[in-house]
Amino acid sequence: MALHRVVAQKKQQGLSTFCTVFFCLTVPSKARKLRDIPSCATWSKNGTIVAGLRNGTAGNDSMALNEPGPFDFDSDGTLYIADCGNNRVMQWKNGAMSGTQIGGFIRQAQMVFVSSTENIYVTDLKSGSDDLNGIYKYDSITNSWITITRKLPSNTMGFYVNEDQSLIYVTDYGNNIIMSYNLDGTSIRSVVGVESADGNDSYHLSDPSDVFLDEYNNYLYVADSVNNRIQRYKIGEKRGVTVAGVEVGCELNIPVQVIVTSNGDIYALEAFKGRIMKVTNNYTPKCVCIGGCSDSQQLYSVCAFQFDRYGNLYVIQDGNDTVLKFDILLHNCGK
Repeated sequence: MALHRVVAQKKQQGLSTFCTVFFCLTVPSKARKLRDIPSCATWSKNGTIVAGLRNGTAGNDSMALNEPGPFDFDSDGTLYIADCGNNRVMQWKNGAMSGTQIGGFIRQAQMVFVSSTENIYVTDLKSGSDDLNGIYKYDSITNSWITITRKLPSNTMGFYVNEDQSLIYVTDYGNNIIMSYNLDGTSIRSVVGVESADGNDSYHLSDPSDVFLDEYNNYLYVADSVNNRIQRYKIGEKRGVTVAGVEVGCELNIPVQVIVTSNGDIYALEAFKGRIMKVTNNYTPKCVCIGGCSDSQQLYSVCAFQFDRYGNLYVIQDGNDTVLKFDILLHNCGK
């Protein structure tokens, strides 16, 4: 069973906030291009296993996964999976029965990111170790990992690579900030949040867990976990705007992953409930559960999710060493 433990206490009546997150199965990275998913879309109730053993058990051969974590896609629909329990990154071709390890072993692969130019990035984080954590880039010529930085905060959960700006955005939930690195690993600086100070106003964050960049509109979205909200920042500005989570009837519960689509819809994974919530702008219902919902017979306790370029939903469930695909349905869209 994947190591996935979140302990949080919110500020209430003067109580201090405490949030520690231990993720072998952690927040996944996002697709670079904004997905064109209609607000009216739904997804099939029954999923198909597309990676890992069909019986859902762990293993270490080419057909198996062990505590799979974040995953991402290239333009051909190939999956890249951080196979945390096996200390490797697996490349899984669309429709294949088995995967291929790339880059050699990596001590504890945590998050995978495939850029718009299809460069593959991975982080490794060793919980409780004094060793430096790192971001690496895959070199397909040598089939190895090239070090970008070994200065990554141990409190990192999510990251996003913007090659156009030559920047990597990284969450540092322990210090309540989003940081950025140059692609050569230099010039570490705080982007948003107030370092070592949590809060719930428009300038502060409280244990930010994930970051998503809308490269077209120059917006940075942050899963502000303990504040139960999604914050949006214009790049270069320190003041955020709450775009999901605080509206009555549309609350979020410890969001740890965020994905935004081309029409501005927000998808957030809630840590405790293990479900994926969709928050729309100009569509009714405004809030709806799309994964890990009470009416789903197969899908429960989601730990990681992603969309392919067609809008199909892919998830990993807690304790299930497979990736499941749920087909997008447009019945409610008049199609």
